[in-house]
Amino acid sequence: MVLRCPQCGMIGGHDRTAFFGNWVVCPSCERPFEWREARVTASRTPTPESTQTESETESETEEERRRKKMKALRRMIYSLIAVTSLGASAGSAQAADQEQALVITATNLMASDARHQEVARNGGDAQTLFPGDVVLYRLVFTNVTASEVRNVEFVDPLPAGLQYVGQTATADRDDVVIEYSADRGQTYSQQPMVQEIVDGERVMRPATPDEYTHIRWRVEGSVQSGAQVTAEFRAELPSKDETKEPGK
Repeated sequence: MVLRCPQCGMIGGHDRTAFFGNWVVCPSCERPFEWREARVTASRTPTPESTQTESETESETEEERRRKKMKALRRMIYSLIAVTSLGASAGSAQAADQEQALVITATNLMASDARHQEVARNGGDAQTLFPGDVVLYRLVFTNVTASEVRNVEFVDPLPAGLQYVGQTATADRDDVVIEYSADRGQTYSQQPMVQEIVDGERVMRPATPDEYTHIRWRVEGSVQSGAQVTAEFRAELPSKDETKEPGK
C-alpha cells in the first residue's frame, strides 16, 4: 500500500509488518500515523523505493518479519510516550484513538483536600499542583497487533519539577522488570549510580529516588494480542527549598 506520511511528507510502500490496527510507522521519520488518512490514490505511480520495498518483502523470512514488526512496535511506543497534563486531557486523547499502544494518565491525589476544593470553588482547576502534592501516573500498554509480542519495554521520564517517590513504581505482571535512570535515560538499572566529588576525588554512590530522571518497565514474557500491561508510579512536587533538578 502506498501512503504519504503527514509528518515528513514521504511517499512510499508499506508492507503488512508495519501496520498496527489503524496505525502505521513511517520508515523515514519513524513516527506513527493513521494509514486510512494517508493513502495515495491508485493512479499514482509507485516510487522506486516503494517498488523495492515490496519486492524485498517477498523474500523476507517469517523471523525477519517478526523482528521488523517488533522494531516498528517499539518505535510506536516511544513515539506515543508523553507525560499528559493533569485532568481530563488524557481521557479525551484516549477516546479519540482507541488503538493507542501506550496511554499515560496523571491524577493529583490531593485534589480533594481543602485547599484544592477552595481553588475549584473560585473557578480554578482542582488538579492544580501545590508544593507537597503527589501525582499518580498510570501507564497502560496494549498490544494492538494481531499476534503476541515479546521484548516489550516502555519508558516514562519524570515530569519537570516533580520528583519520584521511592518504592512506588509497580506493574500488574510478575514478569516485569522495573529499572531507573539517573542520567536522563542514557543507562538503566534497578539501582542507578551517580558520580560526585569527595575530598577531590570522583566516587560513585547510589542515586537517591529524587535524583531519578526516567523509569523503565521491561516485560520479560510475551504479551498476547489485545492484552494489556499496567504500570504506575508516584511523583511529588517538592517545596521550593527541597527542589532540585533530577539527575543533578
